[in-house]
Amino acid sequence: MKKYILFQVGFVMIACQQPTRTRTEIPQDPDMLDSSLSELSLEKDTIEQPRVSRFPIRNFPVQDSTNFDNYQEEELLDPNSWITSYIKQRYPEAGPVKLRYQLIYSKDFRSIVVTLPKGEMELLTILVNLDPNNDVLGVLEVAYDEIAESAFRKETSFYADRIEVTEVNGMTDPVETETKIYKVNQYGAFILQSDK
Repeated sequence: MKKYILFQVGFVMIACQQPTRTRTEIPQDPDMLDSSLSELSLEKDTIEQPRVSRFPIRNFPVQDSTNFDNYQEEELLDPNSWITSYIKQRYPEAGPVKLRYQLIYSKDFRSIVVTLPKGEMELLTILVNLDPNNDVLGVLEVAYDEIAESAFRKETSFYADRIEVTEVNGMTDPVETETKIYKVNQYGAFILQSDK
């Protein structure tokens, strides 16, 4: 019994000595988002993480049709960053995550676009909404390409009041297309409005 109690006391003492993790503040002013996002290492530890050098803001309307023909692996996120960790949890087969751009749907949260390979045959682009505490509010797949058969793809048009995601199925004759329209609500969630 004494060994068990000593073990618990020792464990508590070790746990209390671990460095605490804090998050940096995100400015609420949309004009300041670009400079704050250039330091995307939002979860800081006692060790400084590498920072992203650029994070451009795109103005509406924006078309995203990321595919293997136009994808370039530059501006990769730090593999140890919190956003990369989140994406790897959601997409375990994800390769290196590339930071793309940001959109401004609200001053209360920010919207970032990242691209990641899924294995060697698939490429996925996602839109992630983050609150001021860097918690994920919503995730939407906005572009997709695959090179095995090149039969399926997804592309998106971003507007200030809606997001139009078009999925193409080239395995059918004639080719099938389906467009889904989403709205971003005040809480940063993506709400499906209609299918075409």
